[in-house]
Amino acid sequence: MLKLNINDTDKKIFQTEIFNQIARLQAIKLYRPASSLSEYSVTIASYFAEHPPSSISVASAKIQELTGIVGSESAVRKFLKELNFRYRKAGAVPSKTLPESKKRAAAIFGHITFSRIAAAKSGNRCLYYCDAAHFVCGSFLSYLWCIKLLFLPSYSPNLNIIERYWRWLQKDCLNCKYYDNFTKFKLAIENSLLKTVRKENTDALKTLLNLKFQTFKNNNL
Repeated sequence: MLKLNINDTDKKIFQTEIFNQIARLQAIKLYRPASSLSEYSVTIASYFAEHPPSSISVASAKIQELTGIVGSESAVRKFLKELNFRYRKAGAVPSKTLPESKKRAAAIFGHITFSRIAAAKSGNRCLYYCDAAHFVCGSFLSYLWCIKLLFLPSYSPNLNIIERYWRWLQKDCLNCKYYDNFTKFKLAIENSLLKTVRKENTDALKTLLNLKFQTFKNNNL
C-alpha cells in the first residue's frame, strides 16, 4: 500500500478547497418549481384544520373556492402532504353475533314470505312492497283497512335485494365524487338510473341482484 505523508499545511489547503467546492455547489440555483398555492398555505391550512375535507375531490373544490386556482387532484394531494395533512381511513366495528332467536325468526319470516309470494303468483293474495319508514307506513298505507305488515328481520340482506341496487348506485355516482350543488348531484343519480333503464349495467347487476347468498350457522368472530 502507498502511504501519503500530508503535513498540516496541506491538510488545511485540502479542507479549504473542499469547503470552496461545496460553497460553489450551494450557490448554483437549480430550478425548483413552486406550487401556485404556496402563497395561500396559511389560509388553506387554517381552513382545513377547522373543516377537514372528506375526500380529495372536496379538498380540490374548496381550494378552488378559496383561491380561485384550479388544480388536479394529484397536485392538491401533494400540496396537502406538504402541509402535513394525511388521509385517515375510517374502520368499521364488527357487529355482534346474530342470536339464535333472531336466526329462527329470520327463517320463519322467509318461509312465510315465500309462501305468500307463491299465493300471490297463483292469484290468491295481493302483495305490496314498501319501505318500513314511518312516513311511508303512515301516509301511503293509511287508506288500506285490511293489510298485514311484515317487517324484515335484522341481518337479512337476502330478503331485501333492493339494498344491493342502492349499493351499486352509490358506487357508480357518489363514491369519491363531489358535487358543489344539488342540481349536479341529482343529475348524477338520474344518469346512473338511466344506465339501468338502457340496460348498460346488466353485467354488473347480474352478480348483485340474485338470491345466491352464503349463510353461516355459526359466525362467531
